[in-house]
Amino acid sequence: MVELALAFRDQDGNYAEHAAVVLTSVFRNTDAQITVHILHDETLTDLNRLRITQLVMAHNHTVHFYPVFLPIDLAELVDGAQSVTTWTRGACTVCSCLLCLMSTKSFIWIVMCW
Repeated sequence: MVELALAFRDQDGNYAEHAAVVLTSVFRNTDAQITVHILHDETLTDLNRLRITQLVMAHNHTVHFYPVFLPIDLAELVDGAQSVTTWTRGACTVCSCLLCLMSTKSFIWIVMCW
């Protein structure tokens, strides 16, 4: 069993397509059963969520979606910091969810530009 986590913002709809390419490559190059964890914000559309679900299920794997949001007070603090970029904010957000997935022995973590 391999746990694969993808984390991304999908503001223009392109990152869901990139995620599908990554998943397809992994599925075609491993015989292991894979549980996919998608960490996302409000920019992932229902249609793209459905497409990812269909892709994963077509390869007989499982997928879980985790909406990830910074608490308002932390988001305001991060937004006010001059040295914090969009990437830094996203990385902080998704890394805060990493602990819930760390108990597994095999884990692949991919953060696609937040």
